[in-house]
Amino acid sequence: MLGGSLGSSRSYHTATLLGDGRVLIVGGADDVVLELNREAARHLACEHRLEVVPGATHLFEEPGALEAVAALAGDWFHRHFVAAS
Repeated sequence: MLGGSLGSSRSYHTATLLGDGRVLIVGGADDVVLELNREAARHLACEHRLEVVPGATHLFEEPGALEAVAALAGDWFHRHFVAAS
């Protein structure tokens, strides 16, 4: 299973522990998933950011939402990998 909430079990995934920080990206129109991500962020001891895409649901199907996710993820990768090298 791919996707779903942070509380759901996953199949066919890999997990890599990165010490450089975490980014959680969530849609602002999905109150339940937003609260789950806020709760997850409270438990992270490493550097982290919770990025909210205004008006988006957890599937990011709204116009421009997936592009916003890609930009946020790209910024994070650039800051933690490209800029660090």
